[in-house]
Amino acid sequence: MKDSPLKVYGFNYCGRERRIVAARSWAEVGKLNGVRPREASAFGHVTHNKEDIELAMKKPGTIWRKSYKQNSEWEQVNQQ
Repeated sequence: MKDSPLKVYGFNYCGRERRIVAARSWAEVGKLNGVRPREASAFGHVTHNKEDIELAMKKPGTIWRKSYKQNSEWEQVNQQ
């Protein structure tokens, strides 16, 4: 799995926000978000959005979130 290329995954988190992260698999995405990979993949996809890719690739493994509210900005999620 270590040799897998980084991809940017985007998904709906609890119906409140969109999250993106550069990771190597849905398993990694799930682990970073504290959910099962199946849960993350059921509500997301590998994104091809240029803005998402640029932001997430700056800090692979870092989760970014953006509220569904109008005019919200991307912010880094505090991970533990």
